[in-house]
Amino acid sequence: MNNTRRKELYAVAEILEKAKGANKNDIVDLIEDAKQALDTILYDEESYLDNMPENLQSSYRYQAAEDACANIECAIEALDNGDIKYAISYIYGATV
Repeated sequence: MNNTRRKELYAVAEILEKAKGANKNDIVDLIEDAKQALDTILYDEESYLDNMPENLQSSYRYQAAEDACANIECAIEALDNGDIKYAISYIYGATV
């Protein structure tokens, strides 16, 4: 994961932190915004994986990118289930 996507994930986590204390109508909008941002970040990270040279596909870097994708997918699923706390946890897991 590059620094740009990592910063974008931190920004999504901040949005979700705000959603914790927001009213019901705002929560829905904030969650939708977060999911859209996560979809974009996931797409970019998967593109990075797809374009990685074959000789690096068994490297730590490749594994870290795969793990980031898995965490982002889990964050999206958590948001689909309305679980902001777990979504934030997965987002931070993706930044490692």
